[in-house]
Amino acid sequence: MYMFIDWQALAHWHPHLFAQLTADPPKDNAAIANNTAAQIDILKQQLEFLAKENARQSTEFTEKLKLMADGQQQLSQAFQGFVTTMQWVLGGLGVFGTSIIAALGYIFGKTIQETKAVARVIATEKVTDEVQKVVSSQVEIVRRSLQRETVIGNTLVDYWLPAGPSAPSEFRLLQGRAFQNVKFYGDSVIPRRITGDVFVLDLENSISASGQRFGSRPDAEREAFAKEQIDAALDALPGSVAIVIYTRPNVKHIYSLPHDRYVSPATNPITLVGMVADAAYLVRGAQQRNTP
Repeated sequence: MYMFIDWQALAHWHPHLFAQLTADPPKDNAAIANNTAAQIDILKQQLEFLAKENARQSTEFTEKLKLMADGQQQLSQAFQGFVTTMQWVLGGLGVFGTSIIAALGYIFGKTIQETKAVARVIATEKVTDEVQKVVSSQVEIVRRSLQRETVIGNTLVDYWLPAGPSAPSEFRLLQGRAFQNVKFYGDSVIPRRITGDVFVLDLENSISASGQRFGSRPDAEREAFAKEQIDAALDALPGSVAIVIYTRPNVKHIYSLPHDRYVSPATNPITLVGMVADAAYLVRGAQQRNTP
């Protein structure tokens, strides 16, 4: 086997050999003979070194080839074992794959179906609960509205306008509210035949003998007139009757009345109608509490 000798490497690792070969030759014959013998000896040493180095590298190269062959064989055997194993696995899946997939599909499918069923039941119950709440709330509103309207439909209202020429528009608004009956009184003094549940004292539309409306009178005169009419109503009416005083200007006497009487002011047509309806509801509640 031929080996490539790297002379530069040898020069690097054995510089003394090449230093000796490249030394300057001596000038005389004896020196030449001695130098020739020395060079022959050096050449022998070089040849012996080259032979040993060649043998060493040949041995290492042979061992490396052997290791490479062994590694290749082990790799081939490992790969062959891997292929055999995969063939067995794939073959097993080919036989049992359908059954496994079917079983998993059944399990997960059943779970999904049951989950959907449970979710459907929960959703239905939730919707039912919410609907019941809404329906119950609406039913309660309707029940209260019907109850309120029933009370209003069974309430008698007496409307008194002291010193007034005729029934005002507020009276017609109360008639349109669908009370059982709304009676108008235009007498200068409170009538004695009052039988209603709610009594309306209309000071706002009253006119004095001099032709002045209630709101145009001087404060002292207006206050005195209001006190006279309110006290007359309190004396003539039983305590179970609610009194609604219709007046835009503030009347101080209203706030000094006994607390056991149902008296409340109303300052415009809207609050008048609403206050009379509330008064009817209040009177009916009081009557039910007092009924054994």
